[in-house]
Amino acid sequence: MPEGCIDIVTGGDGLPEGWDRYPGRMARRPFWRDERGIHHAWISAEAGGSPVHVVVSTYDPETAELVTHAVYDGYPPDYTSFYANIYDAAGAPDGSFAVLVSHPGDWEVEPLMRVVLGHVEVPGELTEWVPPWPEIEVFPIDLGWDGEAFAVHAVMQGEPKLRLIRLAPDGSVVTPDTEVGTFTSTGEIRSAFHTDPETGTSWVLSSYKPGVLLTGHLRDGSPIPGIGPTGSEVITANGLPLDSVASGWPAIASDGTRALAAWQWYGTIYKTYLQLVDSGSETGDGLAIHDDPCCSSRKALARSEDGWWLAVMRPDGVTEYRLSDTEVVATSPLVTWPGCEPGCGTEFDLRTFSTVRWQDELWFGFWDFTAKGFGYLIRPYRIVRIQEGCSYRTMHEIKHAP
Repeated sequence: MPEGCIDIVTGGDGLPEGWDRYPGRMARRPFWRDERGIHHAWISAEAGGSPVHVVVSTYDPETAELVTHAVYDGYPPDYTSFYANIYDAAGAPDGSFAVLVSHPGDWEVEPLMRVVLGHVEVPGELTEWVPPWPEIEVFPIDLGWDGEAFAVHAVMQGEPKLRLIRLAPDGSVVTPDTEVGTFTSTGEIRSAFHTDPETGTSWVLSSYKPGVLLTGHLRDGSPIPGIGPTGSEVITANGLPLDSVASGWPAIASDGTRALAAWQWYGTIYKTYLQLVDSGSETGDGLAIHDDPCCSSRKALARSEDGWWLAVMRPDGVTEYRLSDTEVVATSPLVTWPGCEPGCGTEFDLRTFSTVRWQDELWFGFWDFTAKGFGYLIRPYRIVRIQEGCSYRTMHEIKHAP
């Protein structure tokens, strides 16, 4: 592997005997970077499936070696791994973190999803924040660090509204419950969130016909200037025809007041559309990338040193695109499976795409389900460094290769 290419294969090596070695569930964005290293939040259960713990594993970004597992009691002691879930995670530069988890309860009268907050250097100690609404009314869906506090986004049940509460690392409320815009659909396939720690701005995409619905707000919850009083605008690909089909697999990244939106169009041939947005309004022409017509494409998007970076999942690999504001500058294979012929479909099974930018580094994370021949339990979350000339093999290929 060329110098500078780092492949972190996460797992439970070093945890007590009998604990889960690989995650059974994965947060939407499970890792972050600070001066201490790369941190991966996941849940592991002791032998027999109980009790369940929140684990934050720290890795050396230069060697990919495990530094430590910090273990926290994030669930009631009688709660089993069958019911435990983890939804999102975010970290601050000082080592503080927040994780969105689920707890048992009666969802009609109380929230099942809670935010637990801790510090990577203080194992065992967590503060629990309980949302103020019954989950039948509103449920949290997203966490992000906005440079000053943890932004918690929540969705109203039965009404297309997005809400914001900001939490300090100690769990106290910095900004109370605030309506910040419209939101159409949940889940990785229909929505994307990005909170910029430099500007404090949050950008949200959700499925719409045609294009995507952009919702954005400043750190205090007020709308992005230019996005309109409702906090939401419909974004399409300027100059390109769009069918009235709901969009999917969106991704978004930002650069100051600008953001780049990407989404899938489900037509006779699958395409990835991209549109640059400045202060909430479309600027310039849209861009279309023709994907293979057989499958939906997970995406990851980030700002790069000289433009934008996009990863798109294809039937036999993940392709990375380096983009300017107006065009594709270069493409190259990022994750490959040489033995997987085009069209092998579900065998190429990667999930939960996420990106982290820290100083001049860019990292891409994905949950690797390709090593099926070695048992379903071999499913590590992998975090790889994005650098020119770096290409990575799937776990299937790593296990089968000589």
